[in-house]
Amino acid sequence: MLPQRPSSDALEKLFNNLKRYDHRITETKYCMLIDYELPIFMRRLWIIDTDSKEIILNSHVSQSYKTGLIYPRKFSNIPGSNLSSIGAFVTGISFNSRFGYSMLIHGLEIGKNDNVRRREIIFHSSYSPYSHGCFMTLPHVNKKVIDLTRNGSFLFVSSEKKKKD
Repeated sequence: MLPQRPSSDALEKLFNNLKRYDHRITETKYCMLIDYELPIFMRRLWIIDTDSKEIILNSHVSQSYKTGLIYPRKFSNIPGSNLSSIGAFVTGISFNSRFGYSMLIHGLEIGKNDNVRRREIIFHSSYSPYSHGCFMTLPHVNKKVIDLTRNGSFLFVSSEKKKKD
């Protein structure tokens, strides 16, 4: 299946924020976009070559079941909320967690997503479309997502229709 292209609005937000946080990014070959404007059943995660703007990977990604059943609408930075997070992030190390091969992420926006480490929000694999806030991808793409973007790549999670907790 050919990759779906992200919306021009989502791409513009990604690259504007990439410039804004470029001093925090150490791996610049690829960046990652998650567009929570799209429903849960669509492939709404993209890994993009930052130079050529070529789509390297397009995949499904989870959302918290408390964030919304089809469209994610409620987000949080509060520990214990079990809600998804949005905004600008930088990827961390890969490691083996109780969920298997996983990746840390670090929030770059104070008050918006800077508690993701305290909340233990990570990338890991699962067949479930719903999480407790983590970014989960299908097992057959999880390793590729992590291997392409770990250790300092930029991640932007976009959503306009949000309610903050």
